Amino acid sequence: MDDTSKQLSTLVSYPALIPYEESLEKNPYDVKGWTGYLSEIDDILDALGERFEDLAVRGGTSGGGGKRKKNKGMARDEVMEVGGRTIRLDAAAAGSGAGGGPVYILVGEIHALQSARNQVSERSLSLLPGSYKLWWDYLRFRSEVLTGSSGGSNPNPDQRLASSSSHRRYRATVSAYERCLVRCNKYPRIWLSYVTYVIRSDPTCSATNVRRLFDRCLLALPATQHQKIWDEYICWVTRSMPPWLEGGNSNVGRDMLGPVCTLYRKGKLGDAAGSGGGGSSINNTADDGDGDGIPPETVLRVVRRYVHSFDPSARELLADLCLKYDRWGEGAATLVSILNDSAYLSPRGTTRHEMWLRFADVVTEHPHEARRAGVDFDAIVRAAVGSTSMSGTDGWDVFDHLPSKEEAGGGVAGSVDDNVAGGSKDDGNDATAATTTTRPQSNLANLGEL
Repeated sequence: MDDTSKQLSTLVSYPALIPYEESLEKNPYDVKGWTGYLSEIDDILDALGERFEDLAVRGGTSGGGGKRKKNKGMARDEVMEVGGRTIRLDAAAAGSGAGGGPVYILVGEIHALQSARNQVSERSLSLLPGSYKLWWDYLRFRSEVLTGSSGGSNPNPDQRLASSSSHRRYRATVSAYERCLVRCNKYPRIWLSYVTYVIRSDPTCSATNVRRLFDRCLLALPATQHQKIWDEYICWVTRSMPPWLEGGNSNVGRDMLGPVCTLYRKGKLGDAAGSGGGGSSINNTADDGDGDGIPPETVLRVVRRYVHSFDPSARELLADLCLKYDRWGEGAATLVSILNDSAYLSPRGTTRHEMWLRFADVVTEHPHEARRAGVDFDAIVRAAVGSTSMSGTDGWDVFDHLPSKEEAGGGVAGSVDDNVAGGSKDDGNDATAATTTTRPQSNLANLGEL
């Protein structure tokens, strides 16, 4: 008996499903009839799954595998009524094999009915290939069964794929998504479901596969729907919640988190690969074993693309990532562009004064990188201090927090004006100016190199 005959035999073994077959034989283009049929199969699977979990607990076994502990209180002739069918759960019904037992009987029934349900979905889509409702139901079911998130209908809810990308079930589900996108490629929900499935189930744990899927999403969908994709893309590539979605900062229409952001909230996204220095506000989660390392350059290129082509308000995020990955020059240049934009509003609520402080830290600690990036800190400071908005002490207050080279008597060797000008005055009276000190040199002393 071939697979199709076995699946049909499984379906007709449940009397509750026969009326649906008869109805659809008369009207095969009835979407409501197909969805009702699939819903009835789901109800049977849920009932089988609940009984499976109950027997697994009573019998001392888990997931249909491993060692079993005998439970003398379990009846040998247990039966189960579901879908109009009576299922015997005793060892005799399972045969004389080593895998006999109520739990293993239910595992076989669940797997057979899952396969039959997939066949029903394929039949419905062969007649109605443009039905979003049927495609979404089919893809949701296949994804949940394989990733182990379908609740009681999956006998092995914690099982993860550990084989190569040629795994039959994984490839079959990916094929279903690709066939769906031939006709339903304008639905962000389907694209994001596909991306989430690959993130969770790809046996190769390839970041390249996920990145290419996100790029295909952006190419296929209209620009008015790109924000839904970018929110998920940024969350995945940075392994952090986008600043504009943190707390109560979400804009209208963006208060519902997508599937990738939801995975991050649950701690199921691994840590982005690549180690970087510098203080950054990007918080990484612990690696969950997926191994989908993302190179720093890939992270930066994706965020640059988002900043330059879609949302310039994310420049602060780009600056954070540049400093995290020791790209000091680009980080300083990004901070300059923010400070030059008087209309810029930080998604995190960072003030311009705090931006100045951070910019001063970066440029004084890494003057060579900043100069190579085209940042003329000397000219910027002179222009800022000489401007009307930063006149007097307010302009210099930006640098008050920086450490300075202290004199032996408690004074400061050289004024701020002297340091900014490129050196300190030598009046011959300061005996400590020429001596060697063990205290850290002032960051502003590096301004002479600019």
